[in-house]
Amino acid sequence: MILTEKIKTNTIIYIINLDRAVERKKSVEQELLKTGIPFEFISAINANTIDTINHKLINGYKRPMVQAEIACFLSHFKVKNTFLKSKYDYAIILEDDIRLTENFDQIVQKALEQHMSFPQKQKWDVLKLSSPGRKRLFKIKEIDPNYSIYGGSVAITTMAAIWTRKGAELFIDNAVINENCIIEMPIDCALQRPWKYDLKIYNIVPHLVEAIVFESQIRPTDKLKSNFYKRLNYELNKAMPRAYFYLKTGLFR
Repeated sequence: MILTEKIKTNTIIYIINLDRAVERKKSVEQELLKTGIPFEFISAINANTIDTINHKLINGYKRPMVQAEIACFLSHFKVKNTFLKSKYDYAIILEDDIRLTENFDQIVQKALEQHMSFPQKQKWDVLKLSSPGRKRLFKIKEIDPNYSIYGGSVAITTMAAIWTRKGAELFIDNAVINENCIIEMPIDCALQRPWKYDLKIYNIVPHLVEAIVFESQIRPTDKLKSNFYKRLNYELNKAMPRAYFYLKTGLFR
């Protein structure tokens, strides 16, 4: 499908990629050349060279975070800043271990055209392109007979999403205190708390990207154990804010 000029000139793809991950870069580049959308690689933050001056760690997670998880959060923070300095209205932010489905272009174009005419109350700030799994979802809008936009749960992975400028601004504004990026948990878990950033995060179902199996650059070889009570408290602390946020934003209508 040939993308309209409006979509091509309003949209960019950013791919987060560690400079040393050459194989990943080559793999995803072949996928992106098919889309007709301009794309740009963003150098991921190296966990071994994190500059602690520009971020503050306040761990609210169920276990200690590893350096690579902190670096991943900072990489996503970096790409949002890059997007906001650009001329584009939409950014498709991808990690480098993905494969696009054959109808990626077609569904993305329909979703973006639809977003431009959405009533303000329904407009999403972030549209995840990966699957939220079996979690309960609420149908927001049909894109076509086979694809729909759902809310009520946020896909845990950060491997693919469309961000609006408003969404990127809200994320940056709510993640910064006194010019420091505040990191409380890994980026995928942080975005499962959209109320922290005042973001409407929805999902396209079924998914438009698939994961390619590469050796993880984030998870430690020996998994860190989480305390049962910390995990329980972590999950319970999501319940009330989630319900209030979805009521406020009109999801349960």
